[in-house]
Amino acid sequence: MLLVIDAGNTHVRLGLARGGVLFASRRAATRPRGTLDELEVLIEDLLRLDGQDLSAFAAVAISST
Repeated sequence: MLLVIDAGNTHVRLGLARGGVLFASRRAATRPRGTLDELEVLIEDLLRLDGQDLSAFAAVAISST
């Protein structure tokens, strides 16, 4: 499974893909002053909404503006 992250200026978007097919997506406001620990908690919480956790992913792809 692949976790894709688009870190934009106003939103962070997460996508969950399996076999090249996107099956879930989530979005949260970008917090420029947030810490890495806060970002980790945010990502874990968003994944939990779809019944997933970080250990489920073989790879992560990140894009940023």
